Parts: sequence; C-alpha cells; structure tokens
Amino acid sequence: VAVLNADDPLVAQMAARTGAHVQTFGITGGDVRLGEVELDELGRPSFALSQGSTTEMVALQLLGAHHAINAAAAAAAALAAGVGFAEVCRALREVRALSKWRMELHEPRPGLRIINDAYNANPDSMAAALRTLAQIGRRTGAPTWAILGEMRELGEDSEAAHRRVGELAAELGIDHLVVVGAEARGLAAAWPAPLLAGDVHEAAARVGQDVGSGPAVILVKASRGAGLERVVDLLEENLSATQQPEGGAGT
Repeated sequence: VAVLNADDPLVAQMAARTGAHVQTFGITGGDVRLGEVELDELGRPSFALSQGSTTEMVALQLLGAHHAINAAAAAAAALAAGVGFAEVCRALREVRALSKWRMELHEPRPGLRIINDAYNANPDSMAAALRTLAQIGRRTGAPTWAILGEMRELGEDSEAAHRRVGELAAELGIDHLVVVGAEARGLAAAWPAPLLAGDVHEAAARVGQDVGSGPAVILVKASRGAGLERVVDLLEENLSATQQPEGGAGT
C-alpha cells in the first residue's frame, strides 16, 4: 500500500509509478478528506474527516493546525491496515503527545501558557510552531513570546533559514522575540529590538522579569542540542506562583 498526499502534485504523481494499492488523503480530495480546520483557544484543531459518504467530527488534543493533515495521513494508513473508520476517529480524538518536549503545553498559573517544543527544530517545524503561537495569542488576547535557539545541521542555508524564520515571526505579529545563543542571531535580523540572550539562564531571567504576574503565551523551540527545555524549567520555577502585590494581605 502507498499512502499519498493528494494535495501535493509531486506526491500524487507517484501513484502512477507504483504497482501497490494507493490510498490517498488531503483537503482537495482523496480517499480520506479533511474539512475546514478550526482551532480552540489553546491551538487544538477540530475538523470534519470523511471517507466515502461517511463523515465524523474529530477534535485533537494536540497543539497546532498542522496536526490536522497529519491526522488525515494517519487515518489513511490505518484504514489501509484494516481499521474501521469509526475506530480511527475515536483513536485520533484520544491521541496525546507521546514524546517529551514536542508541543507540550504547560500552564503553571492562570493566564500563563508555556509551549515546550524544545525537542528539535527545522524551518518547517519552526513555522508551524510560530503559527500556533500566533493563533493562541489571537484567541486569548495574551502577549506572545517566542524564545528561539539555533536550528542545527542546515548547512550552507543556515544563515538564510534563520533569517526567514525570524521574518515569519514578525509577519505573524509575535509580540516578543528572544534569541538564545550566538549561533541563532540570524533570527533577529528582521526585528528592530529583539532580546538577545547568551544562555538559557539569561533568557529565562529576562522573560520572567518582563512577564511578571501578567498573562503570556510563551513558545520555547530550538534544535535538541541547544537544550532550551531548561528555559521552560526555569520559567515554571520563577513564574508558577501568582505574585502578591506590595501592600497586599499579610503585610
């Protein structure tokens, strides 16, 4: 069985190059069809998923609109393996993040949301995570922070790729950009006043000071070697308790 993306012309053309049974998925058409994707305030997608004349609504527990097309691909593969459509949809609704530091949502206190996506990074996954951050910010009205580090193993395209990710963050209206490490400075090229942090401790301290007890949505993302998951630990430690204003009860 070959499971192919009907929305990608190059992939769809592979159907003519295989003697295998072809199972397709996509938005524009396919054996498994994905309807319009809507996001809740935490960036979790819901959509209609169809096979033939049967349609079911699916709401995922994963963050990011990009997971909708991933779900359609998984559904097509499961159907090819003989799983029933109703069972496929039920399973998709129950999926949780299976790997640490992949779009993990932390809510250390009311109004503060931290997305730990520090397991790895490349230009495509950076773009997907930033879009999710922007969508959550629009839905909640909370200021958005992107704490980003180096994307490794990009070769000669590294500098340009970092610059394009920074430009995308600006285009999406992200409120604050924090760049961690000298190797990632290209991310800041499109920003008039980014926060440049030498290490994870400086990044967490500066963001923690600025966020204080206020609301925020914070994305933390870089390649695995950058170790940015430590920023999440430090932020949770510093920002988990709602700060008591001066002159409050007990003073």
